[in-house]
Amino acid sequence: MQTNYTISFNDWLRSKSGRFYASISASFAIIFASIPIFKNLGFDVASILTKLFATIEPNWLTLSFFVHTLFILFVIVFAGYKYVDFEKSNEAFPEEKVIWERLKMNRPGTPHPITEEDKQKLWIRFKVATNRVVRQFTTWWFWCWFAWLVLYTIILINSTSNEHRMIPDVWQNLANNISSLMFGFMFMTFTVSTSRFGFVYWIRLGIPVLAIFLVEYFTSTPETTIWYSLFSGVIASFSMAAFFGCINSKFINVPIWLILVLHLYAAIQPLYVFFGDYFGKFEYAEVIKVFVSMVAFLCKILLFLISTWILQTGRLAFFIIEESSLNFKRNEDFETFLKVTKLRGNKLSTNDFPE
Repeated sequence: MQTNYTISFNDWLRSKSGRFYASISASFAIIFASIPIFKNLGFDVASILTKLFATIEPNWLTLSFFVHTLFILFVIVFAGYKYVDFEKSNEAFPEEKVIWERLKMNRPGTPHPITEEDKQKLWIRFKVATNRVVRQFTTWWFWCWFAWLVLYTIILINSTSNEHRMIPDVWQNLANNISSLMFGFMFMTFTVSTSRFGFVYWIRLGIPVLAIFLVEYFTSTPETTIWYSLFSGVIASFSMAAFFGCINSKFINVPIWLILVLHLYAAIQPLYVFFGDYFGKFEYAEVIKVFVSMVAFLCKILLFLISTWILQTGRLAFFIIEESSLNFKRNEDFETFLKVTKLRGNKLSTNDFPE
C-alpha cells in the first residue's frame, strides 16, 4: 500500500522524494558539523581547499561558508528551478465538482452562478488564478536562493583574506536586500491576490532596493557602512518573520516546532552586521559569525525541505484555494454570527450562543 505523503510533513519525509531530499540535506549538515570535529582531532581538513585555492586561509569559518555555498548551489541546480502547475488548468474535471460546490469563489455582492456551466467557468478562472500565484511563489523562491548564492559567494571570497575585503560591503548588502525582497514577495503571494499582478508591478516594488543600493554605493564610508549592514539585517528579519508567520496556517499544517525554529532564523538576522567590514576584527566577531553561520545553515535546510514539501504535495495550492474562498465569505459569516448572537440580548460574549 503506497503511503499518501500529501497529508503531513512527516509522511512526506518517509516518501521516496522526501527521503532523497532529506538524505542530501543531512549529508550537507554532517559535512558542515564534522569540519570543527576533524579540526579538534588534528586532521587538517582545510589543506585540501588551500591546495586548490592558494589565497584561502585554512580556518573553520571559511570552510563553513564553502559548504554553505555548495548547499545553496545544490538547491538551485536540482530543485529551485522547478515550477508547480495544475494539470490542464484551463479545464474542469467531473471529480473537481466536490471542490467548487463547497467553495465560495464569488466576491460579496457579485451574482452567484446559476447553471452548472457557469459554475465550471468560475472554477476554471479560480484554478488559473491559483496556478499563477503558485508560479509566482516558486519564481520568488528560486530568486531568493540565487540571491543567497551571490551573498555567500561574496562572504566566502571576503573571508579568504584578513588584510582587506576583496568585494565591498555594498554588494554584499545588495544581495541580502534582494533576498529580503523575495521573502516580501513570497509573503504577498500568501496574503494578497497577486494573480492579477504583472511583471511591471513586481519590478516597481523592487525600486526601493535599487535606490538603497545607489545611495549606499555613492555615500558609504567605513563609519556609515555599519548602519547600512544593520538596516539590511533588520529588514531581512522583518521579511522572514512575516513569511514564516504566513506558512503557520492550518491549511498548510507545518509542525509547530519548525515554525519556532524558523522564527529563530529570522531573529538572528540583525547579527548579519558582524559579517561586514566594520565589525570584522571585533573581539567576539568570530564567535558570533560561527554561531550565526551554524544556525543559518541548519535553518536553510529546514526551509528547503518545508518549501519542497508544500510545492510537491500541493499544500501551497490547497492553501491558496481555501484561503481565497475564506476571504470571500469571512465578512458574511461574521455578520451572520453577530445576528445570531445578538438575538440573545444587548451584551455580546462567547456565552451568548443559542442553545
